[in-house]
Parts: sequence; C-alpha cells; structure tokens
Amino acid sequence: MEGRDTRLVKNQDMFRYANERLEDVATRANVEGEVIGWLCECADESCLGRIDLTLVDYEAAHLLSDSYVVLPGHLRVENEDVAEDRGFYQIVQKG
Repeated sequence: MEGRDTRLVKNQDMFRYANERLEDVATRANVEGEVIGWLCECADESCLGRIDLTLVDYEAAHLLSDSYVVLPGHLRVENEDVAEDRGFYQIVQKG
C-alpha cells in the first residue's frame, strides 16, 4: 500500500503531465501570446482549479523541472516551498 505522500506526489505529477500535453498542443498551434487555462498542479486529486497564463509564462514557471504552478492555498506536498507568489498563482518547488 502506498503512503499518503507518495499518492500526493502522483496526483501532482498527473496534473503536470496533462499540462505538458496541453503545452505541446499550444506550441504546435503557435498561441504564445494567448491566455490558456492550465490545470492547477497541486496535490489534490479532485482539484478543478484553473490558472490562466500565456504559454510563455507557463514555460517560464517550469524552467526548473521540480517547479509546479498552484493556486494559493491549495494542497502541497511536504518539503515543497513557495518559490514565487504571483498573486493569483504560486510557483512551488520541491525542497
């Protein structure tokens, strides 16, 4: 049986994977300046949160592979810190 922390990390990675697929589509569609509704990459598997960012802003938030975009106050994984607070979203990194 997997532990709670492992499950939370898997949830977070699932949202990140979905956003990466969306990133691929957006890149092929050449929509760099348009706002896209990205999934919140928090650890809550039932999260339906959306973060509106341009493709450029989304990619900038993920320059480090251990960075995730989450809505303020959403469930984070242990040892994860807020690297940047952009007001309506945060960039968190694993510590």
